[in-house]
Amino acid sequence: MIKNFRDINGDSPNSSYDYDSSRLVHRFFIYDTISGIKQGRYVDNAAPSIVRFASNVKVTVQMDPGNEESIRKPLLEIEYSEY
Repeated sequence: MIKNFRDINGDSPNSSYDYDSSRLVHRFFIYDTISGIKQGRYVDNAAPSIVRFASNVKVTVQMDPGNEESIRKPLLEIEYSEY
């Protein structure tokens, strides 16, 4: 779950965690320099103007309320910052 995720409407569905309604993703990154390169300059080995990185990472494991001998899927919470 990306904590500071904003959807196309500018809403933040993950600002307060709800197991059933938060928007989860399958892929994540630790740092990203590619998206900070201006369009078309990647082939020129241009330096990025922005570097995005995971600034806060947390793993949460909860018991399954429906089955006392099971756990829910672990939740990885990530918050990204830019430099």
